[in-house]
Amino acid sequence: LCDIVEYMRNVQPPQRREWQNLLPQAQNGNLYARNRVFDMYMRVAAKIALQYARRYDLPIADTIQDGFYGLSIAIDKFEYGRQDHFTTYFPFWVRQNIMREAQTRNPTVYIP
Repeated sequence: LCDIVEYMRNVQPPQRREWQNLLPQAQNGNLYARNRVFDMYMRVAAKIALQYARRYDLPIADTIQDGFYGLSIAIDKFEYGRQDHFTTYFPFWVRQNIMREAQTRNPTVYIP
């Protein structure tokens, strides 16, 4: 967990409209573009995961991993030109994946 936090600290934040150039390339198989988009928004996914981990008393490492997987799904499913911005699109996938995995691990956890 400490290695992930240290890695996120060293990632350069997204530049102005950088995602608009990188996302179509990432969806076409450019591995550098995919990794860059993932790294740019990894911090936000981790922040959402930490909020859910604290609120519902979930394991932090598992919740962060589920959030990262949701971010990965959002990169694959984003339709450029159809949705507005990736920054408003990917948190829905992160939250959905965290909630789905929390309920499968512990069925007594109810997340409205």
